[in-house]
Amino acid sequence: VGKIPKGINKLSANQIYYSGGYAAKGFKIGAIAAFVALT
Repeated sequence: VGKIPKGINKLSANQIYYSGGYAAKGFKIGAIAAFVALT
């Protein structure tokens, strides 16, 4: 296993879409995960 570079994978960066319901759902999941991590 070699060194894994940090950041977004260049090949999959164009497949990320933050629009409408996906952005809201992603934010909600992130907020819940952060809350659970802090407790």
